[in-house]
Amino acid sequence: MSNIFIVSNYFTGVGLNDVVLYHLRLDTVEAGVGEYTNIIIASAAMIILSIFFTYKITKKKVASQFATIVLLLAIISSPLTHNLYTLLKPNEFQGVKIDIHKAGDEIAEIKDKKNLIIIYAEGFEKTYLNDEVFPGMTPNMRELEKQSLSFTNMYSNYGATWTIAGMVASQCGVPLEAAGEGNAMEGIFNFYGSAVCLPDILHSNGYIGAHLKGASVVFSGTKNYLKTHKYSLIKGKDDLKKKYPTARTNSWGFYDKNLFDEAKIVADNLAKKDNPFFLSVNTLDTHHPKGHVFPSCKINHQDGDSRLVKAFKCSDYYIKEFVDKIRASEYSDNTLIVVMSDHLSLRNLLSDKLQGMDRKNLFLINYPNNSKTGEVTKPGTHLDVATTLLAQLGTDYKVGLGVDLLKEEKTLYEQYGAKTDSYLKGMREEFLKLWSIKNLDKGIRVKDEFLYAGDNKFKIPLILYYDEKGKITPTYFLGKKKKIQYSRDLIRKSPNQAFTWIDYCDTFEEFFKTEAPSNEFCTISGKLSANLKIEPLDEGFHLSNDDIIDITKQKIDSKNFSNYRKLIDWNLNGPLKSLVESSKEGEIIQYTHLPKNFEQAFNRVSFKNTKTPDHFYRYISGKKQKPEIKINGKKYKATLVKNDTGLIKKIHNLLRKTLYVFTGRAYFPTVTGVQKLELIK
Repeated sequence: MSNIFIVSNYFTGVGLNDVVLYHLRLDTVEAGVGEYTNIIIASAAMIILSIFFTYKITKKKVASQFATIVLLLAIISSPLTHNLYTLLKPNEFQGVKIDIHKAGDEIAEIKDKKNLIIIYAEGFEKTYLNDEVFPGMTPNMRELEKQSLSFTNMYSNYGATWTIAGMVASQCGVPLEAAGEGNAMEGIFNFYGSAVCLPDILHSNGYIGAHLKGASVVFSGTKNYLKTHKYSLIKGKDDLKKKYPTARTNSWGFYDKNLFDEAKIVADNLAKKDNPFFLSVNTLDTHHPKGHVFPSCKINHQDGDSRLVKAFKCSDYYIKEFVDKIRASEYSDNTLIVVMSDHLSLRNLLSDKLQGMDRKNLFLINYPNNSKTGEVTKPGTHLDVATTLLAQLGTDYKVGLGVDLLKEEKTLYEQYGAKTDSYLKGMREEFLKLWSIKNLDKGIRVKDEFLYAGDNKFKIPLILYYDEKGKITPTYFLGKKKKIQYSRDLIRKSPNQAFTWIDYCDTFEEFFKTEAPSNEFCTISGKLSANLKIEPLDEGFHLSNDDIIDITKQKIDSKNFSNYRKLIDWNLNGPLKSLVESSKEGEIIQYTHLPKNFEQAFNRVSFKNTKTPDHFYRYISGKKQKPEIKINGKKYKATLVKNDTGLIKKIHNLLRKTLYVFTGRAYFPTVTGVQKLELIK
């Protein structure tokens, strides 16, 4: 547990939180991995040492008992336990509904069509402007703050604590609630397609949208978001590399100096057009943990400065230099410039100084000729940025959950304070609907190795899940290297879950132990409890809306679990392979023992069209208990293998699961396995 906390804390500075969980669901390997080599090696070493010492200690009975007591105390006092409790504790705001503008609603007219430039400064929170704590580090930003309208009480909020999330929250007025697993954000091309965001509104009013980023725009689905919400010009690391092949880069991409040089060129070109423009820029140099210093930058560097301090001094200079260049341009009088944090800093070389400080995000609006300056102390979050900016352009339009910070209406933070994150988490299901598929009456089709569902475009391989009405639920984009991850996701669903699965034909052969067509890609649609047919995927593939409805109406056959069993068999390992010897295919295991604290939760579970166990036994106390288990009326006692520290994390998934026994083996969608079953006579 300590290892998990230490690694999580290395990235976030606050242990395990939604930032860690989000990035675990992404393929982040190619993105700046060189910065984390030391923590990866240290983490692996800690795991090996833990295993070694555990083995040595448990060889002696007395030592083993003592070690168990120490372990329990360590678990109770562990910061990770607190993190898990914070993440998983019951939410008093569960099921909150929202009423916001969505795609298709009428868009407001902008009366004062000034150009708008937003600089998202990487982890550049307002806290760094404290010259007593960080002397000489941000003189230019402090000067810019005096020349701007500064919002001094910008709190961090759930779903806005990493780069793409900060952008989405500030432009759409809602937190980013990620859909799916694996590379989901990169594989779903219609990114939050049902949300109405700032660039959508600007586009509908004739603005030309452009975005520049020194890192990859593919990473985290940034490009998908930008395209979905009407950006016309998008440039990232790969695009800049083509234009500047000899430019120096770091492990993430281009330095801020080069980025702002290009941003000025783009702004100048856009300003020559008849339309107003919207330009957003993501900086990079101050990225945690150590920052990246442009090779020729020596601005205000002092002996003893860490690499991150030098990176902040350089980025501070380049941001102000870019603002000054815009203010010296012919289009300055018609341009608003915003400088803001993309999010609070994650753990970095300055985290020790940040600890205990009143940390706030940076949000400055710089007006032409410094016509508006001063401080706005009204508490707000990233969710209020878009609504506030539109008000500066002459329109009273509420974006998402946002509020104009210059008006009297209370922000979410003013209403809920420290409970704001809990309130937002209570709307998760509502935010997931922003990924919803539009115009599914067009059906599902394939073209040029992409799948189109209604108006949405997806990479393949993928699995689409359907609800009872034939609507596509939050979607999973997959990758060939993720086999075990997404096959397990499928079998964790009910056997009655309707789906369409498109994948490499050899993957289906491997999973279902049957010959597949010789094409590269194949498809299956239906339910694991039904007879599934592997079909070749070609340009003519099409599922109509009626076809999808028919898939959802397939009846579950409790005697037909051959496909379910094959997929499970592929995932079985260790003690699970030597379980039930006398059971027959389709028989149900019924757990008869249940800890009281889970009884109420399980009794609320609704299982439809399936035979299900009345109870699930959970091995929580760590004691060597032998619960009774019923199989078709006969009582058995079970020897449990071990307890898994991931237990609590998976409890919400467990509640919807059925448990089936197959010839010679069983699959338990829990974190505790059963090693042996003995018939009680």
